Amino acid sequence: MYTISIKTIRKWIADTLEQISSAPFKGWLHAKGAITEDGALLFASQNRGVTYFNASNLELAGQIEILPHPDGRIRDFCVASNMARLVAVDSTDNKAVVWDITNLTDAKEVLQYSDYEGDIIACDVNSDGLRAAIAGIRGIRIFSMSTGETVYSLHEPVFWMQFLKSPNKIAYSGSYSIKISDVETQEDFAEFYSSAVESAVFIKDESLIYTCDGKTIRLYDVEKGRCVLCFLQPPSKRVH
Repeated sequence: MYTISIKTIRKWIADTLEQISSAPFKGWLHAKGAITEDGALLFASQNRGVTYFNASNLELAGQIEILPHPDGRIRDFCVASNMARLVAVDSTDNKAVVWDITNLTDAKEVLQYSDYEGDIIACDVNSDGLRAAIAGIRGIRIFSMSTGETVYSLHEPVFWMQFLKSPNKIAYSGSYSIKISDVETQEDFAEFYSSAVESAVFIKDESLIYTCDGKTIRLYDVEKGRCVLCFLQPPSKRVH
């Protein structure tokens, strides 16, 4: 597990929260991170660009400038598990941009999605790498990354959102609970109460989930729907 603050990236053992290593990082208030499925690369956002590191030792490996205009700010971003696409949300104009990162040294923008009114605070790509989701106070929109077509809409405030390993299942946080829903049937099959979550990460084959509300990290048992561990953390850290 990794945490990212304005000045530092840290690597932790998820079960015990023992720090393994750290590296300096010039981030910003909304810096976010993403790790590739094979665990080889760690990506972290820096204002208009994304920097990537060797995940094993946190050595700098490269950088991609995602938003070319000087006022652009990456509010959130995610990397497809097949390393073919990167999706980023621009907080200045509330749109999502999709990049082809098959070749990291020659990454290219391939799609812009702007069918959303209001601030976008989160984005994710499903496990088959075909659809992306964006979320915010106006709910969730899921769209095809090849055509830009909207394929799913949820109209309620969302503060955090993430696809599960199943490409049709999505988890999200509202004001007072976390829900796990099926995109195809639009039915909720799990729900547990929690304060508004800013970031979260599943572990143990999605049977447990760590959540962070800015002040407190909690560990939930997904099947039982209850908190099993709770502790305070400095507000500058975020779970990724």
